[in-house]
Amino acid sequence: MRHTRQTPRSNRFRRGFTIVELLIVIVVIGILATITLVAYNGVQQKAAAVVLKSDLKQAQTQLELDRMNDGAYPNSKEAANGGDGLRASPDTNLDYTKSGTDYCLTASSDRAKTSFHITSNGTIQDGACGDGASTKALTFDGNGSTGGSTATQSIASNATAALTTNGFARSGYSFGSWNTATDGSGTSYADGANYTMGASNASLYAQWTVNVYTLSFNSAGGTAVTAITQDYGTAITPPASPTKAGYSFSNWSPALPSTMPAADQTVTAQWTANTYTITFDSNGGKGGSAAAQSLATDATAPLEGNGFTYGDDQYSNCYTPSYWMTDPVYEEGTDIYQLGADYTMGTSDVTLYAKWEIYEICD
Repeated sequence: MRHTRQTPRSNRFRRGFTIVELLIVIVVIGILATITLVAYNGVQQKAAAVVLKSDLKQAQTQLELDRMNDGAYPNSKEAANGGDGLRASPDTNLDYTKSGTDYCLTASSDRAKTSFHITSNGTIQDGACGDGASTKALTFDGNGSTGGSTATQSIASNATAALTTNGFARSGYSFGSWNTATDGSGTSYADGANYTMGASNASLYAQWTVNVYTLSFNSAGGTAVTAITQDYGTAITPPASPTKAGYSFSNWSPALPSTMPAADQTVTAQWTANTYTITFDSNGGKGGSAAAQSLATDATAPLEGNGFTYGDDQYSNCYTPSYWMTDPVYEEGTDIYQLGADYTMGTSDVTLYAKWEIYEICD
């Protein structure tokens, strides 16, 4: 009897992978590897970004402390922190540049091949200083200023920062605001307001408001003169001169300005004393004379002596002048002055009358 040998079932169905199947497997493995690598790199990038941004914030804090202590940002990263330099994580590279009153600090990682930067406005930007998000110059124009300055400010493109406080001054004016146009027709910004930098350098122009000042008058005893209040630089119309009894107005000191000065000012009247005459009346005397005397207002001098005689008969020597008086007949309220006494001139001419006394014994 003939026996036929049968091949085992497991051996009948065993065979190798085809070339196509192998290629598919290789492609699948490659895709999985790529996905794994991309995912790993993404995690690494995110981790590096967290570290870099943390290092930037820490460095910014140190730079601000230096500015408060020293009045300015350090000139280099090595000079920061009292000469100890800026500190960062082991894999972080710091690149620091100072520009005027601003700075730009870049934190980068060679391993993660990424970088960020920060300026004094405190905003962290992608890329290094000088990349597409580079800092731009914002210049300030005094626009008629007579003194002071405002340093150029560096701001990253599309970043927002508080404007540098105005440092300009203009005689007779107060700073009002900044404007993108010289004549103030552009966009206006208050002092210290937030400003968003565009893609190119920019300029802002100071806008000024004229001040109002007062010119006051000290009449120095004369009639009052009303003060003048008006804008700086406007023409001043001289007021009517004050008057003062016994005096003539000379001028103002200091001299009256032709236009309003850049500060409140007071001018004082200058006076010249008028000169008046003292006339002496013999008041019944028949002979002799007494010369008139000239004296300025408020000036004091001894009165001239009495050169009059009472009469020209045998009784003329029986009377003697005893004093001068302000009325021909003495009555209550009449002022009297001894011969040779000091007399202070008033504000008009005056006549003094001789007062005669008779001797008790007259032959």
